[in-house]
Amino acid sequence: MTLTEKILYSMGAGLIGSAIANPLDMALIRFQSDSSLPLAERRNYKNVFDALGKMNKELKFFGMWRGSIPTIYRAMAINMLTLVAYTEVKERLQTAFG
Repeated sequence: MTLTEKILYSMGAGLIGSAIANPLDMALIRFQSDSSLPLAERRNYKNVFDALGKMNKELKFFGMWRGSIPTIYRAMAINMLTLVAYTEVKERLQTAFG
């Protein structure tokens, strides 16, 4: 693969992975912050499926991705830097040392 292809594929992987994981990340944050809320405001989730179901009712389907753009950009940048750097260094070392 060319360097440009590596960059594009790694950014695509970051985009897809982060977009899929964002509602789960939101559920994790809600789980963690639930215990610090006053008793009347707690959501009392039973499990992750319960959290996702309640979030879907409350926020609607696309609301679960609210605020995900910075997270997606961050994942794209991290993937691009780590995966491309790793494969480039690996290929150059294999070429140099067999």
